Amino acid sequence: MGVDAIRHRTLWLWQIGDVRELDVARLPAAPFVCLLAWHVRGRAADEIGLVARRLLDAGCAYVCVTGDDCERVHDIFEEEVVGAGDLPAAPLPMSTRHADESTEQVLWSWLCCTEIPYEWGKQAVDSLAIVIDGAFDGELLRRACKDPLGFEARYLF
Repeated sequence: MGVDAIRHRTLWLWQIGDVRELDVARLPAAPFVCLLAWHVRGRAADEIGLVARRLLDAGCAYVCVTGDDCERVHDIFEEEVVGAGDLPAAPLPMSTRHADESTEQVLWSWLCCTEIPYEWGKQAVDSLAIVIDGAFDGELLRRACKDPLGFEARYLF
């Protein structure tokens, strides 16, 4: 989709109609950054946990979540990291939730504020945006991915 020359990341966009279309075999190499836009109100915690576990197992080092009830998605991601109550060995993934933020604010956070902890041993070279069932402005996301520096300049100034 695009390249962020400042953070040296390839930007990917997946727009899927249903969570069952999430193809873990196509996920980027670890560590990667993910924007997950998904309206989950009324969804079972097990379904959200399954998505979280798939992303974490694939090497998601930083996830930004947005959409209806994204606070719950964030909390379930953290529960998947902690598991039965014991913190796993480093590296620990980061997660942020973006309720009540504009589309531009969410994109800026995903593009510009997702440095991963040094314990991962290297920086992410891929940033993946997953939009499930139209939960995000796909056109603005496409434009930001094609020209991340232009988006950042327009957003900041």
